[in-house]
Amino acid sequence: MSKWYQYLNSPSHDCLLYTGCKEAGKSSVDYSGFDFSKWHLRTNNDNCKDAEIWRNATKPTERQCLEVAYGICWSKLQHLQYFDIVYCMIIDPMHNLFLDTAKRMRERWIADGLIDNKKLVVMQKTVEKVVLPPDYTSLGTKIAKGFPYMKADEWKSWCLV
Repeated sequence: MSKWYQYLNSPSHDCLLYTGCKEAGKSSVDYSGFDFSKWHLRTNNDNCKDAEIWRNATKPTERQCLEVAYGICWSKLQHLQYFDIVYCMIIDPMHNLFLDTAKRMRERWIADGLIDNKKLVVMQKTVEKVVLPPDYTSLGTKIAKGFPYMKADEWKSWCLV
């Protein structure tokens, strides 16, 4: 299956929606400041053309560079006339929203003093009274302990319940 990225054209940034922006000469990635009006929206034709270039590459390093540059590799799905790889792409909320975003928000709230240990204990007591649907993971005592070592399915329960 292909990876789907939308490029942000900017002279000072090499930016991908998926990975954020990395300024030339810096090692850290900046996830803020997206100017959506400058996005180059990918089309199915763009992806098919770039995937063919990837498919015709003969060296693994060349393919890797093409994946980074175009955010796509070749798939037989691209030959199906009824399948539009851009329109039919499924975004993975489990790893983005439930794992990374929720974790960063919690870290920020604690760093800014919006949540302290007393509030974590109160939240834990509240959560212990909640009856979860069968497909949700119980958080046990993780809230009162400051959310240590939580997995994506536990962050899903935290976000949605």
